Amino acid sequence: MSERYSEGFENVGTNIKRPRIILIDDELDAIDAVDALKAPLASPTFTGTVVLPATTSIDAVSGTEIAYLNGVTSALQTQIDAKQPIINLTHLGTVAAGVSVVEYGDDFQHTSLFTITNKSMPAVTGSTNQRIGTLFYTFPAGEVIVKSCKLSSSLTQVSGNINAATPEIGVGTTIGTGSAATLTGAYENVVTGLAATNANGAIITRTIADQTLVIGVSDSHALHVNAADNWSGGSDAGPLLNALIIITWTFMDGALV
Repeated sequence: MSERYSEGFENVGTNIKRPRIILIDDELDAIDAVDALKAPLASPTFTGTVVLPATTSIDAVSGTEIAYLNGVTSALQTQIDAKQPIINLTHLGTVAAGVSVVEYGDDFQHTSLFTITNKSMPAVTGSTNQRIGTLFYTFPAGEVIVKSCKLSSSLTQVSGNINAATPEIGVGTTIGTGSAATLTGAYENVVTGLAATNANGAIITRTIADQTLVIGVSDSHALHVNAADNWSGGSDAGPLLNALIIITWTFMDGALV
């Protein structure tokens, strides 16, 4: 039973007072027992299963980000470290301006995926035999073997004069120049030229597989998309090149560098 004692009086009505009763012992013990079941505000420790709302956030980590951990069965960093990297970032070539590349492989075997979007080619003179070209990649110094290449590309006129032109488009280690309506030799030694049906966005696709183009230490390591035609019609300020190019190649000096 609780002990009580009075401490002064309190008003309960007009001109009516009664002793103020203070409860002690049992009541205080009960309050302490309830408080003991509550976690402190600072550094609380919970036991058992704690269920938090789905919207729970921790500092800058949102509830959505916390939910990403659902289903994780082991340490995330350990899993990431065990993944094979896309490529050992050595012995890569240099991509040209206006070209993007994704590289796969290892220190020796490479697959390079190039995307070229609306890259301006040199201007052409209408009804004139002319080769044009643009650089898109340069292999690393050393001996390289090109094993296969897929070219999917188009040329789109910008002046409205060469729509009917049917240029050959190919890939070579020498940039297209000079007065010729076709590609030959090193202008197309990676992908031999294929004629487009027009110069207004028509796509040509050609795959060269199982080739053994050896690029020696002192040979040109540059790769170009080249085009050649008579360019029937008027002149053009420089057709736009769009292309997807996939090349598999081997860096033969990887063990020596």
